[in-house]
Amino acid sequence: DVYKRQGINAEYGEGKVGDELAYFLGLKTVDRKENPLTWWKEHGKSYPILSTLAEHLLVIPATSAPVERIFSQAKHIVTNLRTRLKDDIFEQLLVLHMNERLFKNVVLN
Repeated sequence: DVYKRQGINAEYGEGKVGDELAYFLGLKTVDRKENPLTWWKEHGKSYPILSTLAEHLLVIPATSAPVERIFSQAKHIVTNLRTRLKDDIFEQLLVLHMNERLFKNVVLN
């Protein structure tokens, strides 16, 4: 398992990240009308790792440059050897690839 080789415990409920995720997943869902940025601002101290990810993922780009960067990175994921990737796997790989630095900083700190 790639996480264990890197010393990362990816199980819910075990370790710092797992504990945060387990508590977060146990919360009552909020109204869809509530602003997620406001929610994270109010609750971020209780979930410091998840709030860092949320802040990064919930921002809205003001230019098309991020979209162009995504297309540029996508060509490195879908190659001649990987033409049969399912949509959901491709999307997960792209998110991980585009946020690799963020995930490394959050998980390793």
